[in-house]
Amino acid sequence: MDNEETSKIQNSKKKSVSLSGEGKQTQDGAPLKVPRPLEKGFNLQGRDGLDARIARMFFSLGLPFHLARNPYYREAFSYATNTPNLSGYKPPSYNKLRTTLLTTERSHVENLLQPIRNLWNQKGVTIVSDRWSNPQRRPLINFMAITKSGPIFLKAVNCFGDIKDKDFISQQIKDAIMKVGSSNVCKAASMIIENEFHVIY
Repeated sequence: MDNEETSKIQNSKKKSVSLSGEGKQTQDGAPLKVPRPLEKGFNLQGRDGLDARIARMFFSLGLPFHLARNPYYREAFSYATNTPNLSGYKPPSYNKLRTTLLTTERSHVENLLQPIRNLWNQKGVTIVSDRWSNPQRRPLINFMAITKSGPIFLKAVNCFGDIKDKDFISQQIKDAIMKVGSSNVCKAASMIIENEFHVIY
């Protein structure tokens, strides 16, 4: 009876329980890391895993680090993490990016530029161009339409192999004028130049 009572007393004593998972092991014998309440609440382990995968994408493709400052890059991940019912979402494929999504984004940009185009016939347009060489030393000519509302890029012409004579340049300017509409092109600047330099038209 004495031994029985002693055994009951020992079994009723408070036992020390580890809250950090110390002493527990995984199937392969490694210590089991039990996430603390703060880590579990903010899923810090999941965040670290996502960070590592994003970084691996940058490193494996040699992407420039300043891409991380791009607002659309950050917006995409914010949208994915804050939008409900996106579980199982997969990013767009190579073909979808270069076909459907490219067409959709072009339409979106065209809609953004439309308010500026609508003012062309009221305020007139000045067509400007500049010539430069790309990193492969190919000669390019850029054409832009300029108004007080803002500039719009019209086209870039690759002049590699072409003779950049008066006929070639005038044809490119005419194409740019047709793109914005001849009635919208501002004549005021050209008149000032013609009045000052009588040999220039």
